[in-house]
Amino acid sequence: MFTEIVGVGTANGIQVYDLRRGTKLAQCTGVSVGGRQAFGMSETWVASVSDKRAVCHVYMLNRGDASAKLVFPFPEEIGCVQVLDGGRYLVAGAKSGRILVWATASGRMLGAWDAHYGAVTALGSSDGVLVSGGEDAAAHVWVLAQALDQLARGDSA
Repeated sequence: MFTEIVGVGTANGIQVYDLRRGTKLAQCTGVSVGGRQAFGMSETWVASVSDKRAVCHVYMLNRGDASAKLVFPFPEEIGCVQVLDGGRYLVAGAKSGRILVWATASGRMLGAWDAHYGAVTALGSSDGVLVSGGEDAAAHVWVLAQALDQLARGDSA
């Protein structure tokens, strides 16, 4: 599926564009994301990872002011983030090798599991499937619903 909104990360922040209209929707400042997968987007917001502290900055799109509207701490240092299912979930890859998942509507952390032997360096998704890559040179494919069900039962993903 073609996404009409795209974000570009730079050392000065995140710039968000509407490709259909060719206009800039927002410039999210206050976070440096150059050289890594440090932000994820939905149709209405952008979540970015700080490279200096274990915090997440959330920017609302189409509000005029693109300063961070919400800043919340992560339980550990995060290297990459991905938004799944149209903004329903925020997934983060930790420097410890764990993957953490939040429900964005409630802000509740749904679970975390050990995914890699080194830092998680990349996350991708399509149709409920999450792909993770890490410093251990491995790529893993996770069906998010199955992973969350296993965590809810107390099994490891």
